[in-house]
Amino acid sequence: MCGTTLSAGAEGASLFDAASVSRLTAGSVNGYIYLRLVDGCDKGADYSISPPSAAVVVKAAPAGDHRAAAIVLRPLKDVFNVQVTADGSAPVVVRVRLNTAPSSGPDVYTR
Repeated sequence: MCGTTLSAGAEGASLFDAASVSRLTAGSVNGYIYLRLVDGCDKGADYSISPPSAAVVVKAAPAGDHRAAAIVLRPLKDVFNVQVTADGSAPVVVRVRLNTAPSSGPDVYTR
């Protein structure tokens, strides 16, 4: 994305869109979560992880303004939030709840 390869695998990885996913209960690919923060590559977004010790950003695709357009997270805990703030938009919170999904129902909850 935006000239940055986020996944080394031949098949690539699915990017979950922070603007449309409010709760993520699955989606870890080889232990990583791929999250698109903005559409396009001109302007990126600021993000924060809460609690900060719950995940590590291992790679980011920078947008033209040097902020992140997408990130790759390595979860260290099963429960955490990622808050994304793009220019002119209200903050979006993605609630990551790995290994806590109900026995039935969708893995990714959309807004």
